[in-house]
Amino acid sequence: MGSTTNIIPRACRNCRIRKIRCSREIPCANCITSKITCQESTKDATRRSTTARSVPEKDQESSIESLRKRVTALEQQLSSLSSGRHDQVPEATTSTVLSPIVAQPTPQQNPCHIDLASLEGDSSFRKQALLATDITEFGSLAGIGSPQVVDKISGLRKLLERKASDGDASQPREWKTSSSIALQENLPPADFVIRLLRAAQGKLLSVFPTQSLEDLCRRVYFPVQAVTVGELTLLSAMLAVILCVFQSFPRPEFSDQEISKYYAACKENRLTGIETYEVNMIPTFEHCLVLYIAASLPFLPDRALAAQTEGDLALQWRLSSTAARHCLVLGYHREHVVASMPPDEAERVRRLFWSIYFSDKSTVLSLGRTSTIQDLDVDIEPYAISSDPGREPWDTSMWMFIDYARIQASIYENLYSPASRRRSTEDRQIIVDETAKQLSNWLESWNQLDTSKVYNKKLFDHTFGPVNVSYYSTLTLVYHALDLSTSISIISEPCFQAAKRGLQSHVSVHAQYSLLEPESLAFFAVWVHIYCPLTPFVVIFLHCITNSDTSDLDLLKASLDVMEQTSSLAKSCKRPHEFCKYLYSIAEEYVSACTENRGDAADKGDLGLTSLQQPLGENWPFPDLNLQAISSAFPSSDWWASHTT
Repeated sequence: MGSTTNIIPRACRNCRIRKIRCSREIPCANCITSKITCQESTKDATRRSTTARSVPEKDQESSIESLRKRVTALEQQLSSLSSGRHDQVPEATTSTVLSPIVAQPTPQQNPCHIDLASLEGDSSFRKQALLATDITEFGSLAGIGSPQVVDKISGLRKLLERKASDGDASQPREWKTSSSIALQENLPPADFVIRLLRAAQGKLLSVFPTQSLEDLCRRVYFPVQAVTVGELTLLSAMLAVILCVFQSFPRPEFSDQEISKYYAACKENRLTGIETYEVNMIPTFEHCLVLYIAASLPFLPDRALAAQTEGDLALQWRLSSTAARHCLVLGYHREHVVASMPPDEAERVRRLFWSIYFSDKSTVLSLGRTSTIQDLDVDIEPYAISSDPGREPWDTSMWMFIDYARIQASIYENLYSPASRRRSTEDRQIIVDETAKQLSNWLESWNQLDTSKVYNKKLFDHTFGPVNVSYYSTLTLVYHALDLSTSISIISEPCFQAAKRGLQSHVSVHAQYSLLEPESLAFFAVWVHIYCPLTPFVVIFLHCITNSDTSDLDLLKASLDVMEQTSSLAKSCKRPHEFCKYLYSIAEEYVSACTENRGDAADKGDLGLTSLQQPLGENWPFPDLNLQAISSAFPSSDWWASHTT
């Protein structure tokens, strides 16, 4: 019979229990990935023990010495390869000796990093505005010969051509190695979490009800089996949301010091967990929920978040798209899949899916991209509205904003997508009328919502304060979609009135938020300047240029003052502020030049658009600069586009 050393080893104990293929090594690949202790089978352990006893001591020493030499040779070879490939790296980095237990991988850029410019389609702000600076339709408007206006247009062009790498771009992210032990050690103590849950009882948002959070806490703090990275990340994210709210709205039972301390710990766990391979690649309920929470963070009043993810459309798109794909893989969009679940689980899945659906749809207009979840693929029923008077307004408002996001997505698909450009003017008129009516009905229903008994009314009012600003921005997009001509004369009266009310709402709502804490004002800045199109500002600018209207100029100045006060609160708000600042400067110089030349206007005819066809004079001081630039410089398809880097 053959030697026992030739017998193929058995699968490890964990893989046999889980009924999965084992690499038959100790530790095996599955146990390493799952971060659990690999236990070899009893027979293998007995056989290895017997074999070890049967090998003479000299042979064992010889084998160990041979292995030591081979490891040393491999280390030297790897060190020489590393130093040859990265000569610019300091010696201390390239000569690092590999640990006999764990080899440290070389950090590499991975799919976590997505540049916003790569997401934006042809209708985006960057691409359309760059194209706009080369178009010729502004030269014969009165006052444009002013060198100041020429300088402003040149400055705007430089701003639009500036690369994201100038210092505004976020650093590339990397897949982080997951360690459930490290995440668990960084959690708040159990007694503090118990106090926190008592304070938040009945006041949590419906996407993660109190009972679900309590069950998760039991699994993490009193485990009967190994805790996954997804569960730890989810718990950290949930606790971070509660602590963030209590940080903005203090509770007497908690000190500011302990809230800040444990919030920082939970936030660090959350940021680590959402960048792990498991959370991004393995579809589970916990991973869907934690990605949704992370994607929704720009809507939370978090001062520390402002410099990192607040207003980061690319990050929100990545997180919400990943969560949406997880939902599609799990079948959460199909009614027969969800209906077969236990009632409590089915209700949680419904709420989670529709929350992710909203997050996925909410960036369609801002980015000019279609959503990951398509309506034709969805047949899941809506979730039930809570009968609790305190939670009912939260549930109802969430469902109303799901409808609002669906309307916004349909505006892009029916009026601004590449396929929609083939529609006739008559068809577009029908769609515009229907969409405007839908928006009007939605606003009427919103204004009738009873919030007198809502939990956390102050938070509710702060969250939905800028609704009118968003509504009129969207309505402006709808009316202007009737004619996609690049001429600045195509500004209908409904479009102008919607834009005017949009800027007026912008100014008035800011006056209310300016009296609140900086976190609420930063939230206002991000929602209004990043997640709402800046269409009204551009429409009023063009109307001002067309009519030399000083009242339009005053309205632009009031809106620009708001942006100037809020641009420092969120890094992502600086770029749209600079853009609008140039627009206002051009309008101001133009109106000033028209006022100075008003005495000559009677002899030269209309100073507005009626002279567009007149050739430039021989003495035109900029023969190579065709300044027929403004109307095409800001084509209608750009007026609703993204206003971020």
